[in-house]
Amino acid sequence: MEMKKERMKKLGMDVLLEILGLIILYLILSYAQTQFSDARQKANSMAKIELAMHRMELHAQEADANLYRYDRFNQAMADALAYFYENNTDDINSVSAMAAQCGIKELYILNDEKNVVSSNSETIKNFKNDAQFGELLTKSTPLTIDNTRYYSSFIISGMHLILGSDYSHLLETQEEILSPYNSLHTISVGENGFVIAIDTQTGEILYHPDESMIGQNLTALDLSAYQCVEDTIEDQITYMAVIPKSESAALDFTMVLIALLVFAIVISLVIAFLHCVRIERGDPSFTEYSNMIYAHIGKNYYFNKTLWKKLKQILLIGLLLIFVISYYMQTLAALSSRSIHSDQKLAHIAAILDENKEKRELLTQEYNTEYAKRAQNIAYLLKEDPSLINADKLKTLARRAQVDSIYVFDANGATVATNTVFKDFVLSKNSKEPSYAFWNVINGYENTLVQDAVIDETAAQNYIQYIGTTRLDAPGLVQLGISPQTLKARLNTYQLEYVLDNIAVENQGFTFAANISDHTLTCYPRKQCIGDACSLHGLTDSAYDDAYRGYQTIDGQDYFVNSMKYDSSIIYVAVPLAAITKGRLSMALLVTFASFLALSVISSLFLIGKYDTNPTAEVDMSKIHTTRKIQSAASRWDYSKDLPWKERNAEQKLQKIISILLSIVGILIVIYSYMQRNSYDQNSILSYIINKQWAKNPNIFSLSYIILTVIEVSVIANLLTKTISALSINFGSRSETIGRLINNFIKYTSVIGTTFYCLNFLGIQASTLLASAGILTLVIGLGAQSLISDILAGIFIVFEGEFRVGDIVTIGDWRGTVLEIGIRSTKIEDASQNIKVFNNSSITGVINMTKKYSYAFCDVGIEYGESLEKVEALLKKELPRFKEKIPEIAEGPFYKGVISLGDCSVDIRILAQCLESDRVQLTRDLNREILLLFDKHHINIPFPQVVINQPGVHAKASRTEIKNAAEFNHEQKEAAKNLQTGDQ
Repeated sequence: MEMKKERMKKLGMDVLLEILGLIILYLILSYAQTQFSDARQKANSMAKIELAMHRMELHAQEADANLYRYDRFNQAMADALAYFYENNTDDINSVSAMAAQCGIKELYILNDEKNVVSSNSETIKNFKNDAQFGELLTKSTPLTIDNTRYYSSFIISGMHLILGSDYSHLLETQEEILSPYNSLHTISVGENGFVIAIDTQTGEILYHPDESMIGQNLTALDLSAYQCVEDTIEDQITYMAVIPKSESAALDFTMVLIALLVFAIVISLVIAFLHCVRIERGDPSFTEYSNMIYAHIGKNYYFNKTLWKKLKQILLIGLLLIFVISYYMQTLAALSSRSIHSDQKLAHIAAILDENKEKRELLTQEYNTEYAKRAQNIAYLLKEDPSLINADKLKTLARRAQVDSIYVFDANGATVATNTVFKDFVLSKNSKEPSYAFWNVINGYENTLVQDAVIDETAAQNYIQYIGTTRLDAPGLVQLGISPQTLKARLNTYQLEYVLDNIAVENQGFTFAANISDHTLTCYPRKQCIGDACSLHGLTDSAYDDAYRGYQTIDGQDYFVNSMKYDSSIIYVAVPLAAITKGRLSMALLVTFASFLALSVISSLFLIGKYDTNPTAEVDMSKIHTTRKIQSAASRWDYSKDLPWKERNAEQKLQKIISILLSIVGILIVIYSYMQRNSYDQNSILSYIINKQWAKNPNIFSLSYIILTVIEVSVIANLLTKTISALSINFGSRSETIGRLINNFIKYTSVIGTTFYCLNFLGIQASTLLASAGILTLVIGLGAQSLISDILAGIFIVFEGEFRVGDIVTIGDWRGTVLEIGIRSTKIEDASQNIKVFNNSSITGVINMTKKYSYAFCDVGIEYGESLEKVEALLKKELPRFKEKIPEIAEGPFYKGVISLGDCSVDIRILAQCLESDRVQLTRDLNREILLLFDKHHINIPFPQVVINQPGVHAKASRTEIKNAAEFNHEQKEAAKNLQTGDQ
């Protein structure tokens, strides 16, 4: 009782130390994981800020391009009108009609003294004295006043034309383009983070996803629950990437929790093993830990070498398990997080491209409207001044109106006048020719036609765009030719290549694109590679799939790549693998080292003890052999023969605990994965693996899915087999036979089916493998028939469980312990340490003699004249002393009664249980002790002889001896009735 209390006290201390170790480990890992995640998140946040700054720069360029286009169009109109009035000075006093025709808000004609001589405006500007008009008149620099933008053009004799255009619509567009919202609203930081913009000088919030916060001071924001990274542009605008701490904290907590869980499992197993050892040391029926070997380490302290020999294997495996799982989870989390972010990046690119489609259409429409308006204005000028319809004046008008060519056609499609050299050009009547479309304008079907850009065959294959409008002075057509380079330059900013060039990817990643049909690069950081086949740069065929996620070696470097199909292209986000997984080894080593320290402390408290004297003499450890305690082989097929818990040694109890623990973990994983399949959280790591979105080749995701599949199949198969076994055992031998058959079918089906199913996720097609195996079998079938037979036989030996390593078997006339079950052969060692090698295919008629203990027999004969009761009474008295004399006896010895009536003797049997390694010697020792006992009490052991004299008279058993013999016989029958020795 005292020993039990002492054991429980030590167990409580171990548990307390485990809890303390978990707390310390949690604090260490939480800090380290937080620092690691913060550093990685800061780098990602800074990349988002750089993206925001770059977008603001791009939008500023877009706004400048819009203003340039607007100014160019209006300046061209002002120059064209100035040229008109230069040739029609009489019309200077009547500009209102011209302004109305051209849609001009304000139009002024100034004399050489800068006084207004004609205007369509009721309010006359003071151009002479207002200083802000100075550069407008001297340098023709556009000027904006109250939503009106003014342009100036020189007429003649110091006169100027001032054109005022309504700038309000463009101003609204410019403000929208330049607004922080336009640049920042689609940038996400992590899953729930965002970027805000702040006025550096005033602290005013310029952009925030919550519109109610815009305009408030930064101090109004509570950012305590967010991780913030900021950067400033020229002391004007500060960009701040904001991400909830809880977002990274959730992943950090998961990583730490998994590490703690593995550590807790390992250390709990160590504590359980140590506790079982304490119990075993207090149980006289166990001898393995009764005599420990200690090493003196200083003063009165000694180190338990016997226990260390057992414990170090558990500690090594546990630490290796902690390292592998930590490294695996760090890798999986980093890749999954990167994949999710890359998917978000691709979705963002798709959103930009969709938006750019609309912008391209809108921009093209705006340019077409301007071109049409310019053609209509020139047609109006030609109507007002027909003298302009000649080559020289059209040249000047084209230059002032900023167009490449002007054609005036009559009703027959013939050129009346042009500023080009093609004065005899006639509109084609071939419907396949570009000029044919303008017959619709001449015939009155269309008022104005803006044609798409076509190759200008007269100008070295450059593109040109033609715009035609109806003549207002006579039947016919006025056609303008305008170079579309400005439009195309603007449209290029909305193209895929431009978008990808301006997309920032974290961790030194980049974006590129390939053509779906021919798999050539259409966008790439190195422009000289555009047009190359993707395979030349390392992309495999699997990378051309939509929503691809996996590893690719690009230009000799390993990348993790995500893809997306968009129109006729495949867009990729590639991030260097080394940058993604940076730090995972350090974290795994930190977790392992912290676990090592905790395990070392707890183990040392058990391994190191203080003793006044040396607990044992120092011995040669090489002479200490390791005993293997095994269960009966029958218990593998008969659940009723499972080894009771109290009879298990420490290692067997630990194995049972691990088996139960693995079953529980497997069931929990199956339940969780099933719940995850039906959840809406598609961003979790497990959902990503379960949904099989990764590439079907050897990688961490396919490995994870295979492990998950094996666990699920194992759990389901075990539940089915155990359920069938439990049901069939209660319905007779027929149902048990059927049950065993079904269980074998489930076992083989699950193993073979799972193997072929999982091969698909490694990029190995099962059908191809089977076909290859068939061809291989056909080729080598005759020459390697015995080899294949050995291999198949070995596989079935393992699956059927006929015997295992450590089992005691008899094959033919060879009895021994199984040392190794190889692919081709099996090695068995007999009691004399001779090793016999059997080919697996030759192993038949196996007798598995594996039991907890082996049996040592002593069969001895007594004379017919000797009293059997007297001998049995003697054995009752002396047999218990045999165990004291022979320590190798584990159980017994037992008296099994009369086994035969021989020609000259009555044969009785005595047996004892022992380890297999002690069986031969114990048999010899039993024979010796029986002989000495019989000699001491004058009990003759007969030998074959011919009796020629009267046999002697032996003493008869007394009543007491007869009574004792009867009781002993009954007791021995009861004690040995459960011993199945094969002689019943």
